[in-house]
Formats: sequence, C-alpha cells, structure tokens
Amino acid sequence: MAMAIMGTTLLLWSCQKDNAPLVSGAFNGTITASVADGARFNSSFTKVWALVGAEETSSGGLEADELIAIGQYANGGFTITLPSSLNEEHLMNIRDFFEDEMRVSGNLKYSNPEAKIAGLDFIAANDSNEWYGFFYSADGDAAQRTFCFIIYADADVDVTGGPTVSFKRGWNRLYYSSPKSLVTTKEPNGITWYFEDDL
Repeated sequence: MAMAIMGTTLLLWSCQKDNAPLVSGAFNGTITASVADGARFNSSFTKVWALVGAEETSSGGLEADELIAIGQYANGGFTITLPSSLNEEHLMNIRDFFEDEMRVSGNLKYSNPEAKIAGLDFIAANDSNEWYGFFYSADGDAAQRTFCFIIYADADVDVTGGPTVSFKRGWNRLYYSSPKSLVTTKEPNGITWYFEDDL
C-alpha cells in the first residue's frame, strides 16, 4: 500500500541544501483524482476508502486502525473528503516519522518537535465491501519516481536539515523520491493517481 511503500523503501540521505525555500503542502482535505487509465476500472469497484494504518494480513485480508472517509469511484476517478482532524491514537511524533519510518539522516531540525502526524492509504472496494487494491499518487518517471503521500499534521511544523518540508495543521501533501534525494512539500510536475491491484 502507499504508506507501506514509504515504510519499506525510503533510504538514508543528507545531501539536500538548507537554503531551498519552504513551500507549504497544505490543502483543504478534498481530493479529486483522475486515475491513469482509470476508465477500465469503472465496472470493477465503486468506492474508495481512506484508511489509517492499513496492512494486508497473512491470510490475504485487510486490517486498518480506522476507516476515516469513503469516496465514490466513477468515470475513471474519485473524489473523497477527509475529516478535519484525526484521533490522537493514530498520530506519530514528527521526529519518529522522519527518522524511524522514513529513515532520513542528516542534521534534521523541527520547528515544532512536539507535532504529530499520520499518513493514509487509499483502497478500492465494491458495494459488497470487497477490496481490490490501492491507489497511489506519483509521477510517471519509472526510473526516478517521485511519490506523493497524504499526511495529517496536528500542528504547524517545518522540517529542514535535509528535507524541505512545511506542514500546516490539517492535511498536507508530502513528496518523496529516493533516486532524486528528495523530501519536500513543494509540488513537482507530473503527479498523477494510479491504481495497483497487488497490495
């Protein structure tokens, strides 16, 4: 799943420059997505679930801490509106997220080290609540792909010393590319939503 990609493939680096301007990744919590080649999935599923802490079980099932929003899939895409806040139990300290989950090295600096955040996964399901796979957001560069993650922050916080990240309280987009040594909230070009049927 999308957040699982982050947890298993993000590697160490410390080569980014601190003088890059910070650009906020904040948005209002409504996602309107056109999915690449999305029309071919119109008859396969009808719903998009936004989940916190989603994992595939050993038996092929799906577990998650909480289903926080449901959107409708139609005409090759979906719209989903996320809640204005998340429960405290779903949040992780900002330092733990970047240094343990993302494994970012360097002299990281946090403007608000007490801030907490959480990421989401987006799952395709039908009207019988059977899940099919997941949606993720990325550019089209297969060799040096940049991924976009949807992040909730419980407070404003900037992260520098490698990343160039500016989260505002609420919903934000975070962009990551290992080959490009990139962790930023400044949107790159060419980001598109994709569907993957293998969780």
